[in-house]
Amino acid sequence: MSLIQQIQQLGHPAQARIMHDLHAKYPNSIELTTAYTQLIEWIQNQPWVGIQWDCSNAQHCAQAKSLIEEISDQLQPADSHMNFQGVVTARTLLSKYETDPISLVMALQEINSYMISLVQSFVIQEEDDTMEEDEEENSVDDIKKELKDAGEESMSNEQLSKIVEQAKEQYIILYQEKISEANQLDNHKKAMVGKPKEAE
Repeated sequence: MSLIQQIQQLGHPAQARIMHDLHAKYPNSIELTTAYTQLIEWIQNQPWVGIQWDCSNAQHCAQAKSLIEEISDQLQPADSHMNFQGVVTARTLLSKYETDPISLVMALQEINSYMISLVQSFVIQEEDDTMEEDEEENSVDDIKKELKDAGEESMSNEQLSKIVEQAKEQYIILYQEKISEANQLDNHKKAMVGKPKEAE
């Protein structure tokens, strides 16, 4: 995934914070950070980004001179009247770095390295936040499940208690009926024993 795609996938607060941190890192180089943010996608595809530049290397200096012209062209496209900021930024860079183009290339290279590490830190932070949110959601789901299980268990216990109470009531009724039957039988026997025999 490209750097610009990573930035686009971050939320707006993170994107705003990245731009704030970038300008805060280079407070005295507003023209550089402005140029970088306008050319960020183009810069990622340039082979010179990975070169170890040497100011004493004549070939590097010549390459940097051609690059400053290319950077200026990128900031001032054919419809430059629609990109006033790009025109102003390009002219500012040319006036400041035309005699020392390698410093411009190295500065953009440094900003690019910082931006890559900055974006990566935000990506990792957002992933951690997402994991924490998922864990919190899982914890809430677990609590809900435990409460549901506890409620079902409580309901089962209540039902069991009702069954036991009903059984006890039925047993008491049955016991009382048996006692009543036994008393009636006993009274009947006593009545039969006390009754005089009829004459033959």
